Amino acid sequence: DFEFGSSVIFTCDDGFKLVGTPTAICNEAGEWSAATPSCAVRMCAEPDIPTNGQIDVTSGRIYGSEVKYSCDEGYYLNGSSLRKCAINEEWNRRQPSCQGIGLPFLSNAIA
Repeated sequence: DFEFGSSVIFTCDDGFKLVGTPTAICNEAGEWSAATPSCAVRMCAEPDIPTNGQIDVTSGRIYGSEVKYSCDEGYYLNGSSLRKCAINEEWNRRQPSCQGIGLPFLSNAIA
């Protein structure tokens, strides 16, 4: 039971975000000043696939998930091969790219 003027603060477990008003106050009529909020899973956007490469998403796009990047044969990965979905719902680290291995240099040397 809550008395007039009592307040509550809503929070969500790790990996979830609060949707709605985080606080409510019991008014004179015995009703809360705001509706009960909900908790939604924190998710990152779909990761991009680099040109001449691929990704392996191990556990989806939810908070804590990892993505592993690799390149097609003849290309090397420029950047980190692993990214993780962070608490701010963004992938940590910059997206890597796949670069060709010396092809322009070889074609100029032969000409």
